[in-house]
This record gives sequence, structure tokens and C-alpha cells, in this order.
Amino acid sequence: MKQQIKLQKWIPSGVLALILAGSTSTAFGSPLTDWLVDDFSEGNVSQVMVTETGPSGNMVNDAIVTYDGAVGKPAGSCYVELDWPVAGNGGQWEDCKIDWDLPGWPGTDITVYQSIDFDLKVDTANSTLFSDGTFGSVSAIPQSWTAGGWYGLGGAAIQNTTAWQHFSIPIGTTLPVPYPVNRLNLDFYSNPPQNALGTVKFWIDNVTIKAPPSNIKPTMGTIPNAAPITKAIPGLNVSEVTEGNSFYDRQSLELLTSSGLSWVGNTAGGPVSYSFTIVGYPNSANCEAYMFLVPNAAGNEGGADWNEANAVVISLQGTPSSATMHFQYKVNEPNQEAMLGGGTETRGSYTNAPGSWDGITPNYLESGNLGSVTNNGTGVYGTWTITFTSDTAVTLTGPGPEFATSSFTFPSYNTHYFAESTGFNIYLGMQANQADGMNQPVVFGNFAVTGVPSAYSENFLAETALDTVNIWNKGTCSQPLAAFIVPASDAGGQWVNWTIPDSGFTLAGSPTLNNAVWSNAAGMVTPLFGGRQGLVSPSALPGANDGFYLLIQRTFTQLQVLLPGETAAPNTPSGKTGTPDVQVADHSFNVIINAVDNNWNLVNATDDCGLTSPDAGFIVLDPTDTNGNGTNLANGTATLSVEFLFDGSSQITAVDADNNSITSGVSSTVTY
Repeated sequence: MKQQIKLQKWIPSGVLALILAGSTSTAFGSPLTDWLVDDFSEGNVSQVMVTETGPSGNMVNDAIVTYDGAVGKPAGSCYVELDWPVAGNGGQWEDCKIDWDLPGWPGTDITVYQSIDFDLKVDTANSTLFSDGTFGSVSAIPQSWTAGGWYGLGGAAIQNTTAWQHFSIPIGTTLPVPYPVNRLNLDFYSNPPQNALGTVKFWIDNVTIKAPPSNIKPTMGTIPNAAPITKAIPGLNVSEVTEGNSFYDRQSLELLTSSGLSWVGNTAGGPVSYSFTIVGYPNSANCEAYMFLVPNAAGNEGGADWNEANAVVISLQGTPSSATMHFQYKVNEPNQEAMLGGGTETRGSYTNAPGSWDGITPNYLESGNLGSVTNNGTGVYGTWTITFTSDTAVTLTGPGPEFATSSFTFPSYNTHYFAESTGFNIYLGMQANQADGMNQPVVFGNFAVTGVPSAYSENFLAETALDTVNIWNKGTCSQPLAAFIVPASDAGGQWVNWTIPDSGFTLAGSPTLNNAVWSNAAGMVTPLFGGRQGLVSPSALPGANDGFYLLIQRTFTQLQVLLPGETAAPNTPSGKTGTPDVQVADHSFNVIINAVDNNWNLVNATDDCGLTSPDAGFIVLDPTDTNGNGTNLANGTATLSVEFLFDGSSQITAVDADNNSITSGVSSTVTY
């Protein structure tokens, strides 16, 4: 029976229920205070300026000039001079970073804050405008030494005005949660094709990490372009979830195999084909699924259609009733893509007909828009195939039952650009293009390349996790959590979404509203544009026919230790079920450490936890921290390999090395 999820304006004590827009709720957590990074009141400039591809720079403290609106704040600002290169660097991004080292280890979770704010005033009399009428742009980039490096939060243009300009860059949902920040950068840059010239000088003041208002709390089902509850679709889910107007970000997966994949020179023994199967698609005709074929093994980038000089771009757009796949290509056009559709860029207009070059006329700019195929039966759903029967003969085939086809010729004088002189890359992904394509996945069921030396096929519907070690490079996604496998076991499951900030809150479910026990519901949590979503598997649905969800702020009070043979059982007296398996001395086995509340519900914690035992022959085989016997929890859990050297029986204790108020967890007795 189809499950119904009811929306209620009901708030049990200590929790936040599934809320209709406009309803009231308890306040979100404990109020935070603003985190002042620098107000330049110390009489010196302590931060570091890092120049990369862009200008040289200099900065000094200015004890006189202060932000106009800084009532009650100390005098002082930082005066920055950026000397942009005379000739630019060919239209590429050029940038210069100002860095602040932030105190503490492992750092403070920045995802509970709202924005990066600062004030900036351009010394217009001594600065040179860029060609777009601005003084360039600035973005904020936090860095975490323990949670994955650098993440850009977006930015804004520096306007041509003599007044102070206030910048507030949302922290949003692009960061992993938690994200303990150790360094903050402000990145000043010019965008191609401006090729910035001359000098830009400005004052900067009041660099602050802003706390959210105390009345901000997560609410459910209120995120733009995401229904409160949607069906989970098994397969490779790829979606655009980055913050801001980043509708054109490419969310790409790159096949790690980088040779033996080109059709050029490989059709003598039979056709070469590239195909993908669509089993899920956003409710947006603007969104596109794509495949890039790029003859450059060293590329490794999400925006290969723009950045690379030579690329085949296969894009699919449509609806459940009608969809069209386009085949376009470009050659000798790095950092542009006008040739793909027959447009105009800095080199000129690619308006000559595809394949019309006479072999003589110099600088002949012809369109690379070779052909398309339209399916008016199953629309976007089904398998789409590109087949080469020779280096130049191409056929596009749409899904059944129509199996519409379209054939055309790839210009023979350009096929050599796609031979494998430096390797070959294949990218698979999606691009939202407009706001209505955000937060909704393109779901790939299958991918295949046949007839080449490195032929490969993959059935995503048969997998439980994406292999990013041997098969796919996920680093080409602009958001690391934009691509993942939803396993077949989650068919019939549900995605439930909520807004942010949500630090400390967990999605829970119950078959009734007046139930005192609410069980953790989400097995996977991923970011959304404007919030987050949790995947509830069929076995975790709150009721057989109907149910209720809420966000509950659980408190981390104790650790739990699970041995092989035991399974977590929240909201039971012992918190677990099962009997520990008998182990063998001098042989390793895995122990699970969980951060839990008083009722044994998992809590999202990252504390450093260690294992001990009274048995002198007890050892931990894979420590990952400096104390030599433990690990940092991830999303509230960790697995460690342990061993007892001699026959006997004992217990294993988990201890929180970061917080001595957390009750240690003691395992059942294990025999070995």
C-alpha cells in the first residue's frame, strides 16, 4: 500500500516536527555569536597574501580609514594594492588570495554559521576599471585541514562606487557537515575574457563569520525546487545542489580509464558505440544530461566542454514525453564553446555549415553542431546510443519503442583531433542550466562503451556504492556529494528534505504523532540548494500505511561498542541485539564505535575516540590519530580492526578522548 506522509503543525517537546509554511516552532539550538576574524585594530596586518595566476600585491594597515557604519568599533582597516598583469593570461581566471589562519584544532564547525561578511571601499581615484565596468570580483573560501580542503562559497562583483560596499557571502550547503574550518581566504579575481589591466586599490574592514539569527531553525519541505517527500530512484544519482546562481556548474564523473576509448582508428573490426540509460530525470526541460568525449587524458575537469581545446559534447534535454539528444563538437577552441552550436566568440563567428570546408580557405570557422535525434515515445527515459561505423560515419539512436535514428558525417579533416595521441577521457554528468533543474537528480541506470580496446560497461542498478578508487573520478564534480549510488534495496524509499542551519538535528520518524519513541530515519544525508535531504530506506519508513517525520536535536551522552554478531537497536534497554561471535586469538576482527544519546540513537559527532581492554594482549591494528588506539568518528560512527594475541575472554571499552563528560561504552564479553 502506498504510504502517506502527513504534515502537521504539532511540535512535541524538544523536537521540531514536519512543518507547514508559516507554522511556529521552537527556537533553533543555542544562539551563536558573530565570529570576528579581523577588524584591523591592532596596528599591523597579520594575514598573508597569496598570489596565484593573477596580480602581485601589497597591503598595509591604515589606522585612519574605517568602515563608515562601524559605530563603536575601533579605527583601522587594511589597505590592499593589486597590480594586475599587463597582458593577462589568455582569458583564464586570475586571482589573489588574502588568508587568515583561524585558531583551534581541529577547528570550529563553520556550517552552523550563516555567512562570511566584510566591508570594502575602492580607492577609485587610483584604480583601473576592468572591461566589464567593475573592479573584479571577490569570493570567500574556507579551508579545513581535517574535512577535505578548500570550498568556494561564491562571491560578487566589486562595483564602481566610492562608497563602502558590504559583502555577505552565504555559507549555504556546499560544505561537508561538519566542516571544522582552520583558514579563511578572500579571493579577488578577474573573469575571462576581461584580461584585467593595471592596479586595483581598496580598503577592507570588519571580516566576520556571521551567526544566524537566534530564531532560525530547520523546517521541513520548504526548499525551492524540492518537494517535501520524493521517491528514491535506484541508480547513479547526479544532481546540482551548489549554493547561489551556479546553475551552469557541471556535475561530472570521469572514467578513470584514459586510453583505448576513442572511436578513431578502432572501427575496422566493427562499430564503436557510446551509450547511457536514463531512469530518472528532473522535472525540468532546461536540465541536461551529458557525455563528453575528450582526447586529453590529463584534463581531469568537470567543465571539459568549455576548458578543453577539443571535445565532443553529447547532451540530452527533454520531458517524459519528448526528448532530444544533440551531437556537437569543437576543435582548437580552448576556454570557449562557440563552435558547438555555431556561435560567436573572440576568434570570430562559427557560422559556416558543418563539414563545408574546402580544405584551402584559411581560418575557416564552421559550426560543430552535426546532428540530433528526438524520441517522442518514452521521452528522456531509456537508452541513448552514439554509434561510429567508421571514423566519420555517425548514427544516433533514441530509446524504444520508437528507436528513432539520425545519421550524419563527422568531417574527415577533423577526426585526427580525436585520435589518442595523449589519451582519451569520457565524462558522464548533468547540468541544471536554470533554477527549476536544481535539487533534482538525473539518474543513470547504465553506461557502456563498446568496440574499443578498453571496452567497458556498468550497471548502476546492481551496485550499492560508486567505485571511486578503480573506475570513476568524482573530483570532477563541483560538489563532492552531487553524485552517488542509490542501491536497489532503497527502491520504495523516500527522500525527505529540510532547511538549514540544522547542526545537531537528526531526521526521525514515527507511525503516530503521540509516540514517545522517534527512531532515526535517514541512512544517507546529502546537501541541497537551500537545505539538506535524508534518504529513508523502505525498512526505516515510519509506518506501513502512513507515518510522520520530524527533526530532533539529540544529545550525545555516551558511546556504544558493537562486536561482530551484534546489531544496533535504538530505543531498547541495551541498545543492541544479537550475541557476539567467538573470535580466534591472533586474528583480527572489526569493532564498531557509535556516538549515541541516552536511548542509544546515533548522534552526528566527530569526537576522537579510542579503544582499550584489560587484556594485555589487546591491540588496535589501524589507528588513524595521534593517540595510537582510536579514530575520529564520522557522522557519529567508526569501525576499527582489533586483535587479542592470546586465548581468553574480555571486554572492550570505547573512551572519548575529546570530552570526558561522555560516558564510555563497554562491550559485551568476547571470547577468543
